[in-house]
Amino acid sequence: MHILLGLVSLLTVVGGIIFWLRMVSRATKGAIELTDDVRAAFRRFGFTAKSQTDPLDAVDDPRVAAVGIFIALARMDGALSKEQISGIRNESALLFNTTDHEAEDLAVIGKWLVQERSPEEAIRRLTRHLVGRVSANEAQAFIRSAGAVAALEGRIDDEQRGTIEMLRRELR
Repeated sequence: MHILLGLVSLLTVVGGIIFWLRMVSRATKGAIELTDDVRAAFRRFGFTAKSQTDPLDAVDDPRVAAVGIFIALARMDGALSKEQISGIRNESALLFNTTDHEAEDLAVIGKWLVQERSPEEAIRRLTRHLVGRVSANEAQAFIRSAGAVAALEGRIDDEQRGTIEMLRRELR
């Protein structure tokens, strides 16, 4: 009887180890797929690595700069929520007339660009990529979208309102 109990215990331990290894394998596979998605998004939007250059200074696509500003603007009042990310993707798709997949790629790149910086610094540095590169109509549409992004959580705080006004002045 004790031999049978020992075998059942051994099988239970082996089964637990196998289950744990499968879960680790799935998690690792998910992380690798996410990395591949980010890499593919960068390639699609023509991002190239420039040695000794901050990624915020290497932005070539005004859409990437705009979405980075949206994300930094949403981060001003705290961490990003899933609703804010979804709202930013929707606003980007409408503003740039892109597919949902392209809007998702823009959001991934924008989030990566601003993740290590304060929202104020990211907005200031990304705004330089829009000045002189967008028409007056595009600037107005961008400002409207920025207001919509800031209001995703129901209210626009004073810091966000001031940032939107600064964007309006800069993009005239």
